[in-house]
Amino acid sequence: MGDYNHYDELGGLPAMRAAIKSAQDQGVRMGLYIEGYLCDERGVWGKANCSKYDLRQQDGKPLLWANSPEHMMCPASDGWQPPRGDV
Repeated sequence: MGDYNHYDELGGLPAMRAAIKSAQDQGVRMGLYIEGYLCDERGVWGKANCSKYDLRQQDGKPLLWANSPEHMMCPASDGWQPPRGDV
């Protein structure tokens, strides 16, 4: 999810807006990439929900991306999908 609490380490929203504007001013077309199957447990939503909707290994441990705090999410779970009408 894009609700990381640690984005301030990179300058926060003002830095992101400035970087996007700089690229656009140079003629670079921009699009934001949304990760459709990973969720960072450090995010607001992730702290409360990763363990409810993530994929689990046979031993019951969460399936993580390359030993990171990013959980592989079950795309079929209702909790991971956006509410109907939001897309």
